[in-house]
Amino acid sequence: MQEVPPLTSGASSPETEIPQELTDMVLDLLSHDLKSLRSCSLVARQWRPRSQYHLHRSLKVCRQTDIKLLASIYQDELLASYVRTLDIERMWSPFWDSTHSLLQILGEVRSLSLVSVGDINQEMRQFMAARFTHLRYLSLSFVTFDTFAALTSFLNAFPALTHLSVKNVYWSRKEGLLPDADSLHRLRDVSIGFCTDQHLLLRWLAGAADKPRLESLAVTWYEKSDAIREFMHCLGPHLQRLTFSYVFSDEFSRDWREHPLDLSSNTGLRELEFGANVMLPYVWGSLPTIPEMVASSGSACLQRLSIHLTNLDEEPVPSASLSTIDDILSRPQFRSVEHLNLYTDIKAGHGSGWEQCMERIVGSVHRAVPKTLQRGILHIGPSEK
Repeated sequence: MQEVPPLTSGASSPETEIPQELTDMVLDLLSHDLKSLRSCSLVARQWRPRSQYHLHRSLKVCRQTDIKLLASIYQDELLASYVRTLDIERMWSPFWDSTHSLLQILGEVRSLSLVSVGDINQEMRQFMAARFTHLRYLSLSFVTFDTFAALTSFLNAFPALTHLSVKNVYWSRKEGLLPDADSLHRLRDVSIGFCTDQHLLLRWLAGAADKPRLESLAVTWYEKSDAIREFMHCLGPHLQRLTFSYVFSDEFSRDWREHPLDLSSNTGLRELEFGANVMLPYVWGSLPTIPEMVASSGSACLQRLSIHLTNLDEEPVPSASLSTIDDILSRPQFRSVEHLNLYTDIKAGHGSGWEQCMERIVGSVHRAVPKTLQRGILHIGPSEK
C-alpha cells in the first residue's frame, strides 16, 4: 500500500466544495433552531446568507423592543429584505410613532399580525397600506376601528391578501351602505371570531363583484344563523376546510336548533371540524345540531371529520349523538371519510384519576360508534392544537 506523502510546509488542505443546494437543504431543516443557525452563520461564507435568512425571517415588536437597535441592524438592506413575518403587539397609538424608523425600512413583509394595538387610526392605516404593499397574510386581534368603512378600506389596501384573520375586532355600530370588497378577490383563507356585527363582514365579502373563492373558513358565531347560512351557500363548492363553533346562549339556542348550518352546497368540502361551544352546554355532541349539519354535507370527498368534546370529566359521553353520526358516516356518500377525530380536553396529569376517566370515555365512545370503529378511522385524544 502506497503511503501518502506528508504535506510540505507550504501546502494547504484542499477545500471540500459542498453544493449550495445541499447546504440550503440542511439549513432549512434548522429553520426553527436559532442557536444552531447562529453557529452555522459563522461556519463559512457559503452558509451565511441562508442562515441569516432564517434568523431574520420573523420579527416581533412590542413596547419593550429596542427599536433604535433594530433600526440600526436593518439598515443593511439585505437583512431587511429577509424579514417576511412581522408581529406587532401592545403598541398603542402613543407608541406607534416610535416604530416608524424601523417599519419604513421593512419593505418585503408578507405576513403582518397586529395584536392589542388599540385604535388603528387613519395615520396608521395609511402608513401600513403604503409600506406593506405585498402583504398576503393579515391577522388582527383586539384592535378597534372608527367605523366599519375604516376597517374595509384598510383591508382593501392589500390587493395581494390571501389569508385574513379577525378576532375581537371592534368598530362603531353606525348604519350605512356596505363598501366594495373588490380588492379581496385573492382571499382563500378567512378566520372570524367575536367581532362587532360579524354578519356585516360576511355580507361585505359576499357582496364583492368577484364572488369569494374561499378554500378555508374558521368562524366562531354568536349571532343568528341566517347570515352564516347564506354565506356558506355563497361559498359553494370552493370551500375545502370548515372549522365552526358558536356561542350557544339562550338568546340564539332555539334559532340554531331550528335552523342548523346547511352544507349541501359545499360539495368540495374535505375537512369539517366542530369546535367546542363557548358557553353552556359544554359538550358539542349533546346538541342535535351536529349530526344534522354532518348529514347535510353534499361533499363526496369529505376526508376528515373532527369534533371537540369538552367537560367529559364531569359530563357523560353524548352517546346518542355519536351513534347518529356513526350511522351517518356509514352511508355511501360518506365512504370517503378517512378520519373521525374526537378531541377531549382531558390530558395526561389532568388531575387525579385521568387514566380511569379516559378509559370510561373511550369505552363509551367505542360502544356508540361500532361501525366507525370497525372501519379503523376513529381517533380519540387531546386536541392537536
